[in-house]
Amino acid sequence: MKKLATILSRIQFGRRRSSNATKLVVAVSIVLCMVALITLRLSMNDLQNRTEKLYNRAAVLEQENSSLENKIANLGTVQSVMEIAKEELGLVQPDTVIFVPAS
Repeated sequence: MKKLATILSRIQFGRRRSSNATKLVVAVSIVLCMVALITLRLSMNDLQNRTEKLYNRAAVLEQENSSLENKIANLGTVQSVMEIAKEELGLVQPDTVIFVPAS
């Protein structure tokens, strides 16, 4: 009888140990899943911020592109050639009188 009680207690002890091990494995798994979810959420927030910055940069570049397209469209006109000559090269028409302030 004592032998049977000893065997039964060992069997129950083994079951308790395995159930505690199972609980530990489940708890560790839950903690790891939570860490993974937090990491993914932080990555997602970072990607959203980067995406927003890229959209803003794209809008600025689209405006600049539109401005450059307008300049290209007006390049062939006489007025645009005169403006470029005056602003970038410092040229003036032959009949223009330039006043230089006295210092």
